[in-house]
Formats: sequence, structure tokens, C-alpha cells
Amino acid sequence: MTADDLYGAALALMAESRDRAKGYRDKLVPLVNLLLATAYPAEQALRRARGHPPLAAPPKVETEGEELPYQMDLLTECFPYGLAGMLILDDDTGKANFFNAMFDTALAKYSPADFEEVVDWYGGGRE
Repeated sequence: MTADDLYGAALALMAESRDRAKGYRDKLVPLVNLLLATAYPAEQALRRARGHPPLAAPPKVETEGEELPYQMDLLTECFPYGLAGMLILDDDTGKANFFNAMFDTALAKYSPADFEEVVDWYGGGRE
């Protein structure tokens, strides 16, 4: 999925056409980069849970046509809501709040527990 694909999905949620939504386009790349940074912990946890190599750092896109290097679940179910919420914030705070709540809910759905072994520093082994 590209940043432009994500933009189309967000506009659909907002019931906007590309022709009428010209004021949103210039915000696309910076807002997508913000989404990538926000969802980075969930992406890393999903990668660990699925046995995929971790990312060294949150990725950034420079253009609308770049592929977003995250798990498809996050891109299709979470990111459109997050982008829609950010784009419509100045126009309709009620819709923005709804989209942001949907983003948070979807992000939590794809944020698996990240278990780590606990070190016994006290030496209290079983006897």
C-alpha cells in the first residue's frame, strides 16, 4: 500500500472525493510519517510475534507513491482511520474524534503482548 492508496481510503471514510479534497493533499506525506512513527511499537510487536525481522527505526516516506513498509493489517485497518482523523480535525472535531477512536481501537487489536523472560535476581529457585 502506498501513501496515495492510504489517502484514497481516508478520503472514502470522510465521504470526500479527490476533486473536492484538494486542501488535504499537501498534508499527506507529513501525516503519513506521523502515523508511521505512532504505530512503530505495534509494528515491531507484530513483527516479533510473526517472526519477521524488526525495523531499525521508524520509516519515513518522501513521496506519495512510496510503499509503506508495515504489516498489511495495520495499513488497511488502522491507518485510514488515523489519517482521516488528522485530515478532518480542523473541519469536524466530532468526526475526527470518531476516526481517532477507531484508529486507537484497531491499533490495540494489532498490538500483541510482547513477552520477555523474567530474570530471577534473587536466586529463589524451586527446591
